[in-house]
Amino acid sequence: VATTVALGFARNADTAAALGEAVGALTRGYETVRGAYVDSWESFLSDKPIPASARETTALERQYKASLMGLRAVEDKTFLGAGIASPSVPWGEAVSAEESKGYGYNFVWARDLYQVFTVFEAVGDLETATAALEYVYDYQQDDRGFIPQNTYINGKTRWGGEQIDNISFPQVMAYQLREKGVTFDEVDYGFSNVRASADYVARNGPATAQERWEEEAGYSPSSIAAEIAGLACAASIGLDEGHDADA
Repeated sequence: VATTVALGFARNADTAAALGEAVGALTRGYETVRGAYVDSWESFLSDKPIPASARETTALERQYKASLMGLRAVEDKTFLGAGIASPSVPWGEAVSAEESKGYGYNFVWARDLYQVFTVFEAVGDLETATAALEYVYDYQQDDRGFIPQNTYINGKTRWGGEQIDNISFPQVMAYQLREKGVTFDEVDYGFSNVRASADYVARNGPATAQERWEEEAGYSPSSIAAEIAGLACAASIGLDEGHDADA
């Protein structure tokens, strides 16, 4: 006997709203709901190029597509561009799933978001890539140019540690988008955002309070490499925008 189960989700544990979602899904019917879900992902993948290496076997192509879908799935649907590091708790054997705690990687690190950004920039999805950088500048960066270690999806600081690479990568993102023809006229940030983070790095680097693995303070080759790349990118943008002194 086949049984269909529907799960309804709503804001603030609103039972009535969640029940309405579940009933609505059942009313539409399983095949209709499943078809709409499949269609949404096929539409997402339709304009994404598949590298020749990924087309060598069906398994590789499926893995490639699943990877793209996974990266898109971790983006919040309310705060666009807020891609969490991972929907996982790797140390689950030490954390009870029955307790509501702020453990895991379901938060936004600008450094991890940069990695997601590079994927969508590489496959030509500049809209998704731009949304990631707009999120960093709109919700994470403060007036000093500081970008905290990580934030909740709404931009509220979770852990406020200083990680200089976290503050440097957005400058690289801005440069890469510019290289693809995305100008300040088209986005929700400007040179003032790029300059602010570059100034913070110039004032406070090259030492960092936390390096790439968030374990040590001091002079990290990984962090310094990100600083150099970020400052070089910010300088290039500054020259293009006529801010020679900043560059």
